[in-house]
Amino acid sequence: MGSLVHARSLAGSRPWHCSPRVLRLIVALALSCEEITALVSAAMGTEDGGVAGEPSGEALRVLIDRVLADARAARRLAGALDAALVEGAYSYRGLCVSELAARWACARAAAPATDAAALLWASARTPGSPMRFLEERIADDVELRALRSMAASMRMAGARRTAGAPRWAAAGMRSRRAAGQPG
Repeated sequence: MGSLVHARSLAGSRPWHCSPRVLRLIVALALSCEEITALVSAAMGTEDGGVAGEPSGEALRVLIDRVLADARAARRLAGALDAALVEGAYSYRGLCVSELAARWACARAAAPATDAAALLWASARTPGSPMRFLEERIADDVELRALRSMAASMRMAGARRTAGAPRWAAAGMRSRRAAGQPG
């Protein structure tokens, strides 16, 4: 029973209402690698946080898990997000879910990462299940844009690497050459 009471008190102390998935997206979109590394280090109580260079998905998962379990880490993260998104989120604060949805619908195809993060952060700071639904739809859109961007950059890299040959054909030619067989 004690852990249930502790979990409820922690949930009440978090300055956001969104899912861990949405919070992870906000952090990834809004904060620099250095800021994420510093937050992971502080949350873990270490100097380096075990994060070198670009924070991994694992580092973000560790950070999110930690802020969900530790009120001080949650306040530290909220402060960092407030500082990073103060200007963008301010324009969204106080808007109802339909107004936020309308703004996202107009901007979603070309919204910069900080705008998406600011809208998500403003929504995450507002209680209510309609906001949670909107956040999940925005998160879906952001993930789809990221996946499409990654696929496009991979296609471009593949096109440069093989100079027009289909990827499977180029891979086959390379493996045959490495085995000493004619191309």
